[in-house]
Amino acid sequence: MDVTYTFLDYRFFAMSFPTLTKFNANLINTFYRKYSSSNQRKLLFYWGSVGSKINTHGTLLETSTSPRLLNLVKLVKTRIEIDGIEDVRVTHIASGWAHSLIAFKLKPHENKEIAKVFSFGLNSSGQLGHGTTNDYNFNDGFVEGLPSNYTVHSLNCGRLHSFILFSKENGKNDLFGFGCTMYGQLGFGESKQDFFYDENPKLVCFSKPRRVNSIEENIVQVACGFDHTILLTENSNLYSMGWGADGQLGLGNNETSDRSVPSLIRKFHNSHIRKIVSTTDSTLALLDNGHLWSWGNSELKNLSFKILEPTKVSVEHKVVDVGIGGSFSAYVTDIGDVYTCGYGALGLGDGTIESLKPIRVPDLSNIKRIYCGPDYMAAISASGELFTWGSGGPSGRLGLGHTNNQFVPMKVTFPQDVIVERVACGTNHAIALCTER
Repeated sequence: MDVTYTFLDYRFFAMSFPTLTKFNANLINTFYRKYSSSNQRKLLFYWGSVGSKINTHGTLLETSTSPRLLNLVKLVKTRIEIDGIEDVRVTHIASGWAHSLIAFKLKPHENKEIAKVFSFGLNSSGQLGHGTTNDYNFNDGFVEGLPSNYTVHSLNCGRLHSFILFSKENGKNDLFGFGCTMYGQLGFGESKQDFFYDENPKLVCFSKPRRVNSIEENIVQVACGFDHTILLTENSNLYSMGWGADGQLGLGNNETSDRSVPSLIRKFHNSHIRKIVSTTDSTLALLDNGHLWSWGNSELKNLSFKILEPTKVSVEHKVVDVGIGGSFSAYVTDIGDVYTCGYGALGLGDGTIESLKPIRVPDLSNIKRIYCGPDYMAAISASGELFTWGSGGPSGRLGLGHTNNQFVPMKVTFPQDVIVERVACGTNHAIALCTER
């Protein structure tokens, strides 16, 4: 029996037809416990839109204003010829402007695990890694040309570019990029500048993964903005590449030109950096000591200080997690409080949509992780509940069942006993990696 397929099919049927009591939650949970070898099976939910309602209609990723459970085995079986798949386990997720990446581990019958990366969304610059480009239509499938015998370390998406960081048995990591590199954001040493004087300028992009060879240090983290990329190495050095006009590369005064290879951000010499985040044209860096640094575009007051080089943020709390959107920033303290600043729906009510200083979000507590899309935010509590707020938009990207703006955090509704572990916030869609109690 294909246990995973049967369980997910029944679970999806029960969610779609809740009034049919013979497929109630108790029956599903009993079936699951009987046949599953683990009570911590990964579940993947999707909401919002990666295209239009027309080009996603009838697909597994059809536009939705509320979380929809994705049938992982069906997603895999319809796109890859592997017999006897017994388990599909999601390990990593990432979302960009209108595309996402999902890393799987497949367990065929009596065979060793196989690692695959699935991508879906728009593919105008090859950002899905399918070896093709397509301007306007929804696409989905597996990323082609990936190295074998590697383990996925992380996934990252920008506006039109993507990265997969692989770890090897020797402890070293290899970074592969694909998609648009018009501004040099893939770090291959190529950009639009190479064709500036050509009579027929062309789109500079790579539709299949290619290894980033222009940096010798071991890369451990990647953060993608719209058109720039920040790399963190094992030695706690930061490198930047791509679009630099707004200071998002953090290279200092008179250094706002684009970079097509990783360029060292010297401000952090001998610092110990825990996390880097970016979404649009600005970046936050969280150090091991809880200090917070930021740089990039601050025209909408999400940073409120100099932008051309990293500048320390004055906060009165120990910061444990950070997020940054298009016009706002957010951080989580060591006691689980959330603070936001900038412009927009900050979670402070419709009477406070602008603040130069971080203000505590009163309706949130016991939070462990914060995420930001360009126009909205998401927070996961220690108990695995998800809260969202911000600009709703026609896609329903907040996952709240409507398209309205949300000025205070609201809990996203999932099936009973679902625990949210991670969220990837795209521009108009989101995906959540969950487990079941």
